[in-house]
Amino acid sequence: MEREQNVMEVLGFPQFLCYSHKSQLRIECQKILRLAYACDFIAQVSLQKIYQSTISLFLKALSKMEAEFTNEIRFLKERVLVRQLNQFRPKEGSKKPT
Repeated sequence: MEREQNVMEVLGFPQFLCYSHKSQLRIECQKILRLAYACDFIAQVSLQKIYQSTISLFLKALSKMEAEFTNEIRFLKERVLVRQLNQFRPKEGSKKPT
């Protein structure tokens, strides 16, 4: 009881409140708490949508990079094959075996 009175004084309320005033104060505090819960819910939903959008964009960028990387690897493999084939071709000016 003493602690409750100290809290009431710190918050700027009179030292002794009747039951009806405490009841009204409790109702107002519940309204504020409901508003805080609603704001928290809205913030969480917004952050979730931002998170999902960011992950979606990241995955699209990764797939684009993968496609570019795959094309680059294909190009490099073709270059290596061309070099290997050129090694076995007779050089110009050399005699062909008969």
